[in-house]
Amino acid sequence: MQTTVSRVGYAARHRVSVVDYRLCERAWRYYLRSTLMGNKMPPRNILRFIGAVTLLLAGTQAPASDILFDPNPGTLPGAQGSLFFCSGGASALCAGPDGTQSLVAEGVVLDSTTIAAPNENAGQVGFANSLPPLILPSTALDRTAGFTLNFDLRVDFESHASNDRAGFSVIVISNDLRGIELGFWSDEVWAQNWAPGDEFTHGEGVAFDTTAALTTYSLGILDNGYTLSVGGSPVLGGALRDYSAEGVPYEIGNFVFFGDDTSRARAVVTLGEIAFVPLPASFLLLVPALGGVLARRRINPAAQAPIT
Repeated sequence: MQTTVSRVGYAARHRVSVVDYRLCERAWRYYLRSTLMGNKMPPRNILRFIGAVTLLLAGTQAPASDILFDPNPGTLPGAQGSLFFCSGGASALCAGPDGTQSLVAEGVVLDSTTIAAPNENAGQVGFANSLPPLILPSTALDRTAGFTLNFDLRVDFESHASNDRAGFSVIVISNDLRGIELGFWSDEVWAQNWAPGDEFTHGEGVAFDTTAALTTYSLGILDNGYTLSVGGSPVLGGALRDYSAEGVPYEIGNFVFFGDDTSRARAVVTLGEIAFVPLPASFLLLVPALGGVLARRRINPAAQAPIT
């Protein structure tokens, strides 16, 4: 008897991957043997093989993805029914002057640099699934069950007037208002901290060239933590935050945003496909294996020199 698993959602991208029972069994034994002998299994293999094995043991299949933006039809995200284009004071999230969106072969270019000096950092623009009072139907972002947000991104230009701001950010808020905001510079990806009296400051980060190519990022959310992966390898991780005291949009459950949400930075980015892939709870088995990898790759934000 053979059992197959299709669409292994933990991989760097939600492409179809079929793994038969015998391969999973060999991978599982290899992982256990390597762990007991103190050897290190490559993170890419951990994500692919252990994810497939745990799905098999659970007797489930990885759920189908929920595509928010597909570049193939050659239409803007707002025309596809899952994301609003937010700019020019359309909501509190995009309160500044207009930014722009334009179609390209790879997807859509988002530009918040179109505002002339002296307000060169004033443009706020992005894509969101909610612009209150307008709220589009959305995947239930249940962090207990777990889910992954996959998105293709290249940062073509970014500048910031503060070490605590980024010209492009991704915000994901779960159905119970826990979430994460990640800022993307040309050479780093980092998380926004929040605490009373210390609102929106530079948190954990990782040195990463975001300009080299259109890259598929996988942002996994499970229980109280998040993991950002590239090419199947984790590059950044940490605890989810509660930003809800800041009001809109952080008080909106099941919320996602891609863009420039600050007047103190600006960027030009190219976005490709964006999709959700819910994860079964068995993904939790990966967390201990990935902890050491994430710990080695984090940047201590306190060691960074402030931008002047």
